[in-house]
Amino acid sequence: AKFDSVRWIKDGESINAVMKKGDKEDFTLDGSSLILHGGKQQLEGDYQCIAEVSGVRLSNRQVVQTTLVSDPIKLRRARITKFDQTTNHYVHVKQGQVARLPCAGLPDVVPGPAEICFIKSGSGPDGCLSDKVDSNYLSTATGMQISVVQPHHAGEYYCVVRNEYTKQTRKSPRYVKLRVDPADNDTSPGQPDPPQLVFPSMENRPDRPISVDVVAGQDVILECVFVNAKVIWVKHDDLTPQISLTDDEARLRQVWGNLRIRQVAQGDSGMYSCHGLSPFDESPSLQEDDHPKVYYSLFVHSPTDVHLEMNQNVRDKSWQVRVF
Repeated sequence: AKFDSVRWIKDGESINAVMKKGDKEDFTLDGSSLILHGGKQQLEGDYQCIAEVSGVRLSNRQVVQTTLVSDPIKLRRARITKFDQTTNHYVHVKQGQVARLPCAGLPDVVPGPAEICFIKSGSGPDGCLSDKVDSNYLSTATGMQISVVQPHHAGEYYCVVRNEYTKQTRKSPRYVKLRVDPADNDTSPGQPDPPQLVFPSMENRPDRPISVDVVAGQDVILECVFVNAKVIWVKHDDLTPQISLTDDEARLRQVWGNLRIRQVAQGDSGMYSCHGLSPFDESPSLQEDDHPKVYYSLFVHSPTDVHLEMNQNVRDKSWQVRVF
């Protein structure tokens, strides 16, 4: 078999038509290769190549001609935008609980995921708090959690977002103020406080789960923050995989009430739920509707069989894109 011709399309439209409508100098067709010049925003989009192939021999020895179309390849400029306009946030917890600080107005970060940490007011620029510097903190996709909060944790925190590709950072102009109340020392007998969901802010149902998309090979954290609860995770329509409570190197690890999956694979896709059960209930039932719970739908995106090769010309900074 041999390639007779290769054509390119952008967002479903022929490159030749795109060149006629825009700046012709943005594109150069060099045989089967497409060269993009500069890093203009209008170059963003879905690119596909269409190949006319002849001499394809079938199993019955018949020789035919066919057309192959690659899966779309999304091209986006690397960037980190400013924080959206938002207001100061206030978080109120008791000593010993888990505090969840939101990173509101998150910038658009390409390529993602962004790296998030928090700086406490009064600390230096090197005082970025995250699980990379202290196991008492846990950075997530949209905020940070602090375990076993103590009075010294109280204060104002600022979210810092970093684009690992461009090495650029943005600091939120608004703070999150954490207030820590003393723990209850009431030891009088009585009915214990029931489990309470803190984050996400509301329970949901299996038919309306929180959707989480992740690329194969990345890490993901499914967040669940409870008080007065023992947290159990379940994977539905499948055997729940072994989840470690102590081994920080484990691929599936429950960190406080959260589920962390390292190096996600296609088999990790599915429905997960976290259950906040009373620690005083000797025979709790996950099937009963007497405790707070949250459902997550995890979808793992795997790479296609299309190989993308991109090379940058050092002299003129143009890019050459080739698929095979």
